[in-house]
Amino acid sequence: MDDTDRREVVGNDRLLDLLSVRRRRQVLATLSTGQGPLSVEELGRQLSDDDSQVERVQLELHHTHLPKLDEAGLVDYDTGSGAVALAVPPEAVATGVERAAASLHELVLATRNAE
Repeated sequence: MDDTDRREVVGNDRLLDLLSVRRRRQVLATLSTGQGPLSVEELGRQLSDDDSQVERVQLELHHTHLPKLDEAGLVDYDTGSGAVALAVPPEAVATGVERAAASLHELVLATRNAE
């Protein structure tokens, strides 16, 4: 599947659902910096607020957030090696977020006009 196909797979509703969780937004932002593939351990360390939270964050990433992002085609998560990387170019993530934000903006305008 090429990058164009992957971007089309993630519709606004699905993307908004994925982005509704701060930890997933953090994952996408971190991986978009071009650091290359990261291990779940390294990603957990980077996303933890303090050292006492690292293991909990790593478990959340492994069991919840990375599988959802992988299923949506936004990240490639190899559960065997623990490697995580963006599955699409960072620009595709930005485009998807802009598209989702535009749909929210339309909702704001519609509700304001209804008053």
